[in-house]
Amino acid sequence: MKVPTKPVLAGLALASVLLASANMATAEGSECSVDDWNDAPASEYCTGGTVTDSHAMDGCDVSASCSVTFEYGPGGQDSATLTPSVSLSVEHDEVDDIVICIAPPQATSAAFSALNNSGHGYTARARVSPCNGGEATAAAAVDGQFSN
Repeated sequence: MKVPTKPVLAGLALASVLLASANMATAEGSECSVDDWNDAPASEYCTGGTVTDSHAMDGCDVSASCSVTFEYGPGGQDSATLTPSVSLSVEHDEVDDIVICIAPPQATSAAFSALNNSGHGYTARARVSPCNGGEATAAAAVDGQFSN
Protein backbone atom coordinates (compact mmCIF):
# COMPACT_ATOMS: atom_id res chain seq x y z
CA MET A 1 0.00 0.00 0.00
CA LYS A 2 1.32 3.38 -1.02
CA VAL A 3 1.20 6.10 1.67
CA PRO A 4 0.30 9.59 0.34
CA THR A 5 3.00 12.23 0.69
CA LYS A 6 2.56 15.49 2.54
CA PRO A 7 2.03 17.56 -0.66
CA VAL A 8 -0.64 15.11 -1.84
CA LEU A 9 -2.40 15.24 1.54
CA ALA A 10 -2.23 19.05 1.55
CA GLY A 11 -3.76 19.14 -1.95
CA LEU A 12 -6.54 16.78 -0.91
CA ALA A 13 -7.26 18.88 2.18
CA LEU A 14 -7.41 22.06 0.13
CA ALA A 15 -9.75 20.42 -2.40
CA SER A 16 -12.01 19.27 0.44
CA VAL A 17 -12.18 22.76 1.92
CA LEU A 18 -12.97 24.35 -1.46
CA LEU A 19 -15.63 21.77 -2.22
CA ALA A 20 -17.21 22.15 1.22
CA SER A 21 -17.32 25.95 0.93
CA ALA A 22 -18.87 25.74 -2.55
CA ASN A 23 -21.54 23.36 -1.25
CA MET A 24 -22.17 25.57 1.77
CA ALA A 25 -22.71 28.64 -0.44
CA THR A 26 -25.31 26.74 -2.47
CA ALA A 27 -26.93 25.13 0.56
CA GLU A 28 -27.21 28.40 2.47
CA GLY A 29 -29.35 29.64 -0.38
CA SER A 30 -29.53 32.70 -2.49
CA GLU A 31 -30.20 36.32 -1.86
CA CYS A 32 -33.72 35.75 -3.24
CA SER A 33 -36.14 35.45 -0.36
CA VAL A 34 -39.89 35.02 -0.08
CA ASP A 35 -39.56 37.05 3.14
CA ASP A 36 -38.52 40.03 1.01
CA TRP A 37 -41.57 39.44 -1.20
CA ASN A 38 -43.79 39.38 1.89
CA ASP A 39 -42.45 42.86 2.73
CA ALA A 40 -43.37 44.20 -0.74
CA PRO A 41 -46.49 46.41 -0.95
CA ALA A 42 -47.82 44.26 -3.82
CA SER A 43 -47.81 41.07 -1.74
CA GLU A 44 -50.78 42.34 0.29
CA TYR A 45 -52.97 41.83 -2.79
CA CYS A 46 -51.42 38.58 -4.04
CA THR A 47 -51.42 34.86 -3.35
CA GLY A 48 -49.07 32.08 -4.31
CA GLY A 49 -45.99 34.27 -4.47
CA THR A 50 -42.73 32.60 -5.43
CA VAL A 51 -39.22 34.02 -5.44
CA THR A 52 -36.42 32.11 -7.18
CA ASP A 53 -32.96 32.81 -8.53
CA SER A 54 -33.22 34.38 -11.97
CA HIS A 55 -31.68 32.58 -14.90
CA ALA A 56 -31.93 35.74 -17.02
CA MET A 57 -29.98 38.03 -14.70
CA ASP A 58 -28.15 38.17 -11.39
CA GLY A 59 -31.33 38.73 -9.41
CA CYS A 60 -34.65 37.16 -8.58
CA ASP A 61 -37.70 36.01 -10.51
CA VAL A 62 -40.89 36.92 -8.66
CA SER A 63 -44.33 35.63 -9.59
CA ALA A 64 -47.78 35.73 -8.01
CA SER A 65 -51.47 36.04 -8.83
CA CYS A 66 -53.05 39.23 -7.55
CA SER A 67 -56.45 40.85 -7.14
CA VAL A 68 -57.25 44.46 -6.24
CA THR A 69 -60.78 45.78 -5.70
CA PHE A 70 -61.33 49.53 -5.42
CA GLU A 71 -64.07 52.11 -5.81
CA TYR A 72 -64.08 54.88 -8.37
CA GLY A 73 -66.28 57.65 -9.71
CA PRO A 74 -68.32 60.28 -7.92
CA GLY A 75 -68.70 59.22 -4.31
CA GLY A 76 -67.14 55.84 -5.11
CA GLN A 77 -70.38 54.65 -6.67
CA ASP A 78 -68.68 52.10 -8.92
CA SER A 79 -66.12 49.45 -8.17
CA ALA A 80 -63.55 47.56 -10.18
CA THR A 81 -61.57 44.41 -9.55
CA LEU A 82 -58.30 44.02 -11.40
CA THR A 83 -56.32 40.79 -11.44
CA PRO A 84 -52.76 41.58 -12.48
CA SER A 85 -50.07 38.95 -12.36
CA VAL A 86 -46.63 39.56 -10.98
CA SER A 87 -44.00 38.15 -13.29
CA LEU A 88 -40.82 40.16 -12.84
CA SER A 89 -37.07 39.67 -12.85
CA VAL A 90 -35.59 42.17 -10.42
CA GLU A 91 -32.39 42.88 -8.52
CA HIS A 92 -32.11 41.15 -5.13
CA ASP A 93 -32.66 44.38 -3.21
CA GLU A 94 -35.75 45.33 -5.26
CA VAL A 95 -37.97 42.38 -4.32
CA ASP A 96 -39.47 44.26 -1.38
CA ASP A 97 -40.10 47.33 -3.59
CA ILE A 98 -42.60 45.65 -5.94
CA VAL A 99 -45.91 47.50 -6.13
CA ILE A 100 -49.09 47.20 -8.15
CA CYS A 101 -49.69 50.38 -10.11
CA ILE A 102 -53.18 51.23 -11.32
CA ALA A 103 -53.77 53.59 -14.21
CA PRO A 104 -57.09 55.33 -14.80
CA PRO A 105 -58.71 55.21 -18.21
CA GLN A 106 -57.32 57.67 -20.73
CA ALA A 107 -60.25 59.64 -22.15
CA THR A 108 -58.37 60.57 -25.30
CA SER A 109 -57.31 57.11 -26.40
CA ALA A 110 -59.21 54.88 -28.79
CA ALA A 111 -58.48 51.98 -26.45
CA PHE A 112 -60.42 53.79 -23.73
CA SER A 113 -63.48 54.06 -25.96
CA ALA A 114 -63.47 50.32 -26.51
CA LEU A 115 -62.87 49.60 -22.83
CA ASN A 116 -65.41 52.15 -21.67
CA ASN A 117 -68.14 50.39 -23.63
CA SER A 118 -67.32 47.05 -22.06
CA GLY A 119 -65.96 47.91 -18.62
CA HIS A 120 -64.24 50.36 -16.36
CA GLY A 121 -61.02 50.90 -18.35
CA TYR A 122 -58.61 50.86 -15.42
CA THR A 123 -55.42 48.86 -15.88
CA ALA A 124 -52.98 47.40 -13.37
CA ARG A 125 -49.36 46.41 -13.67
CA ALA A 126 -46.75 45.17 -11.23
CA ARG A 127 -43.46 47.09 -11.23
CA VAL A 128 -40.67 48.16 -8.96
CA SER A 129 -41.66 51.32 -7.08
CA PRO A 130 -42.39 54.07 -7.89
CA CYS A 131 -45.43 54.01 -10.15
CA ASN A 132 -45.35 56.05 -13.34
CA GLY A 133 -46.92 59.50 -13.47
CA GLY A 134 -50.71 59.32 -13.52
CA GLU A 135 -50.75 55.90 -11.85
CA ALA A 136 -51.61 55.13 -8.23
CA THR A 137 -50.49 52.27 -6.04
CA ALA A 138 -53.03 49.58 -5.23
CA ALA A 139 -53.10 50.85 -1.63
CA ALA A 140 -53.92 54.40 -2.79
CA ALA A 141 -56.66 53.08 -5.11
CA VAL A 142 -58.21 51.04 -2.31
CA ASP A 143 -58.04 54.14 -0.06
CA GLY A 144 -60.17 56.09 -2.57
CA GLN A 145 -57.68 57.62 -5.02
CA PHE A 146 -60.16 57.30 -7.90
CA SER A 147 -63.28 58.34 -5.98
CA ASN A 148 -64.27 61.95 -6.24
